[in-house]
Amino acid sequence: MAYNTSVKFFHSGMAGAPSLTGTAGAFIAMLDACLKDGFGQQTATSLIVSDGVATLTVPSTHPFEVHTVALVAGATPTGLNGEKRVLSRGSNTITFDATGIADGTATGTITVKLAPAGWTKPLSGTNLAAYQSNNVASTKTYLRVDDTAAQNATVRAYESMSDINTGIGPCPTFGQAASVFWCKANASGGAARPWIVVADDKTMWIKVCTVPNGSQNCGIIYGAGDFASRKSGDAYNFVLFGTTVDNSTVSSSPAANQYYGLAHIDYLGQYSGWVMRSYTGVGGAAFAYKQNEGYCVPSATGLTTGAYESGAAGLVAYPNPVDNALLLTRYLCNESGALRGQLRGPLYCPQTLPSGFTALTLIDGVGPLSGRKIAPVNGNTPNTSTPDGRTVFFDLTGPWE
Repeated sequence: MAYNTSVKFFHSGMAGAPSLTGTAGAFIAMLDACLKDGFGQQTATSLIVSDGVATLTVPSTHPFEVHTVALVAGATPTGLNGEKRVLSRGSNTITFDATGIADGTATGTITVKLAPAGWTKPLSGTNLAAYQSNNVASTKTYLRVDDTAAQNATVRAYESMSDINTGIGPCPTFGQAASVFWCKANASGGAARPWIVVADDKTMWIKVCTVPNGSQNCGIIYGAGDFASRKSGDAYNFVLFGTTVDNSTVSSSPAANQYYGLAHIDYLGQYSGWVMRSYTGVGGAAFAYKQNEGYCVPSATGLTTGAYESGAAGLVAYPNPVDNALLLTRYLCNESGALRGQLRGPLYCPQTLPSGFTALTLIDGVGPLSGRKIAPVNGNTPNTSTPDGRTVFFDLTGPWE
């Protein structure tokens, strides 16, 4: 059986994960580990194939969880190398599919680590980085991250860059937003903050709780990357979600002009995102907002009946009384009233979910998502450890389009 390995997920509780702290450079260290390098590498003590399943043993605690993607190298037979979706784990073992490989013990100096999502970092400076998808079919947009401050990284996308401080075609433009924040800590210092990254080689989603040693079930969900455009041949289908205010220390309900993550409502005039260019392809960056498919409709003043935050005060009880189901639908990218496309990866839930729906619990998809593993990522105000039921679900199997 062939397993798709395009989607990767990581979190701060994994062995060897980088620590996200209120210090300069910590956000970039996290992104490097998840997007381009991987982490948790060990040299295997054995790799044995039996009945189409490979069991790999390492000498110490490892970062792998069921459905994460391991990157194996140095093994003979060579069919055991490459990205492998983890089927099961023990304290120092993992298993993965080895269909077609003869039973036996592999030879070689075999290494294994969490596979990175598939991005590169073509430009960098002191606590500065520009990331770019390594997928030849992507928009090849540059995402510049300025991680020189303690509590927030600031981000902006560019159509092209000649060095880390020089770019053409900013998204958003500086007129649209002087700064775009991805918060990391409610105060400076070395205490660790919980984080989750879900990504493939075109799109990344990042959740951070800014409280030291806070709850993995709280925090803001940010994102950047390509979306699936409804326009054929769209060369500018890149979207960036962030906030134009520093909300790293906020622990109350969001103000009207603040963006609190993928799980919260967007209103016309209170945009949380920007696309690289309008669907016309003319001019610079354009405002955009997320819209949950089928359950909210734009109006002149915002969103009409059905405009509920994902998993919070929803339209339907959980589980659905009719069929005991968890209901999921896609997030869309709306450009000022024009439906530009759909976001890659996240799924909206129109139901009222219990507080603290456990993060990254694997759920079997049904219907159009049959055969895939789905997992919740909980979003709340950033500086809190109290979950409130705002939950976004992610397809962890892929592919996302």
